Amino acid sequence: LIRDILMLRITRKNQTKSVLHFRFGRIPELYKKNNWEKKLLDKTIRLADAVIVIDQFSFNTLINQGYKNIKLLPNPLSPETGKIVKNSSVRREKNKIVFAGHVVPTKGVFELVQACKDIPNIEVYLLGAVTDEMKNKLYEGAGDNKTWLKISGEQNYETVIKEMLSANVFVLPTYTEGFPNVILESMACGCPIIASAVGAIPEMLNINGETSAGICIEPKNIEQLKSAIMKMLNDDKLATTFGINAKKRVNEMYSMPSVWKQMNNIWKSVIE
Repeated sequence: LIRDILMLRITRKNQTKSVLHFRFGRIPELYKKNNWEKKLLDKTIRLADAVIVIDQFSFNTLINQGYKNIKLLPNPLSPETGKIVKNSSVRREKNKIVFAGHVVPTKGVFELVQACKDIPNIEVYLLGAVTDEMKNKLYEGAGDNKTWLKISGEQNYETVIKEMLSANVFVLPTYTEGFPNVILESMACGCPIIASAVGAIPEMLNINGETSAGICIEPKNIEQLKSAIMKMLNDDKLATTFGINAKKRVNEMYSMPSVWKQMNNIWKSVIE
C-alpha cells in the first residue's frame, strides 16, 4: 500500500489517470478492524481515479464507506483451461476428492484430512507445492491406513486440470481467499465443488442462487466439511447438477472475452 501511495502521488502530480486493481479479499476485514492498514487503504483509494475489487463483499464495504470510484471486476478463466478440457477424454472417478493449491495449513489441508480419514472407499489427492515436513504431518493425521491419501506435490498445469476432470468432488477448505483461480478452473472442469465461504467464493459458486455450483462451509469446521463431502459423494444427482451449473456459469460470466470487455470499459470511463 505504501508503494501504491507513492506511485499514485507521482501519477497525480503528472496529471495521469490511474486505475488501482486490488486482488485480495481482506478489505472487509480491514475495515472491521479499523487499524493502520485500513488507514493506508483509505489514502490509497482516495488517490486513485478508479479502484477495482474482485468480490462483491469488498465492493459493498467500500461503497458503504462513501467511495464513488469503486468498480467490481472478477478474475477471468484462462483460455488454456478451456483448451485442455475440450481436448481431454478423462472421465470422473467415483469417490475421488481433489485439492489443488499450496499445501499449507491456511489452505485447510489438515481439516480436509481429518474430515476424510473415516470415510470409507475414498481417495484424496493433494496437488501442489509441499514440504517434507508438511507431508509427514498430513500422513500422521491420516490414521493407520494411509493408502487413501495421495500427496502428489507440484504438478504441471495440464496434469492439474486433468485431475480436476477426473474428480468426483473438488475441495478447497481455505481460511482466507480473494478470487481463487482454482475455483474457476474446477468450475470449467464441471466439478461439484466444496469450498470455504471466504472472499469471492460464495458469489463465484452462486451459493444463494437457484443454480448453485457447490456447497460453502465455514473455515476450520471439520464436521461441516465432512458432512458436505458425504452429501456430495452420496447424492449423484446433486453432484451432477452442481457440476453442470458450475461449467455453465464459468463460461458465461468468467470467460476472458467477457471480463476483458468489462475491464476495457472501466479504463475508457476513467479517461473519458
